[in-house]
Amino acid sequence: MRGLESTADRGRARVLPWVALLASWLLAELAGAAAMPTPIGWARGSAAHEQARARAEVWAEAWAGTVRDVMATRTPDDFVETLAVIDAAGPIPVEALADAQDARAWVEPRVTAALGAPITLDADGIELEPGDEPGVALVRARVVQGEQVARIALAPTGARHLAVVLLVPAAEEVLYARAFDDAVDALEGLRPPVVPFARGLVRTLAILLWVAAGTVIAVVWTRRNLPRPGARVAGRQVAGALVGGALVVMLLAGLVLGSSSVELA
Repeated sequence: MRGLESTADRGRARVLPWVALLASWLLAELAGAAAMPTPIGWARGSAAHEQARARAEVWAEAWAGTVRDVMATRTPDDFVETLAVIDAAGPIPVEALADAQDARAWVEPRVTAALGAPITLDADGIELEPGDEPGVALVRARVVQGEQVARIALAPTGARHLAVVLLVPAAEEVLYARAFDDAVDALEGLRPPVVPFARGLVRTLAILLWVAAGTVIAVVWTRRNLPRPGARVAGRQVAGALVGGALVVMLLAGLVLGSSSVELA
């Protein structure tokens, strides 16, 4: 019995550190998820006004991204104030993080596409804010669209980027500035931009290399193991058929499993 008890004690001693590590990880994840509390007077996620959710989806579609978070004021009047965080496709150009003019050239057409109407980006409407590590910076933009004002912050996350968008009436902009700043401060996972490359050419070259290697191996094998002329010819024919079949299979696999438009970071 003592042996069993000591074995159980040793088992618990081995398991407890892992349980503690798992608990700490869960607490850290919960803390990160709650890094930005819902501002007073706002509704979040599925509780947000449907107009705000639809607006955020339009922004995400324009930037080939997904809605990470969306909020709206609980008591909408004539206009539903909207605050959204979009996980957008593509990296922010390095030049746009270093020069305001380059940032303007990159931001303006993207904002126009998202808002879907003519916008006014003032001369001082672009601001670059250095991040906590080299190569990371925030691009802040203030855009006027009729009687509304959009505040936008763009932050790099490697091969993608995050966009925080606040759309409010111009007369009430100052009332919601704090909510926007809190959303920007809560952004996590920021890192320098990474320029992706199309994998179509790489996949094609890989297929050609495999075919070439298979052909060489087949020829060498037939010459060494089938010395008679008749057998050699037959072996070459078999090897050619195998290589051709392998080529067809690899081409079909390349077409089915991937697209050259997909990029790697």
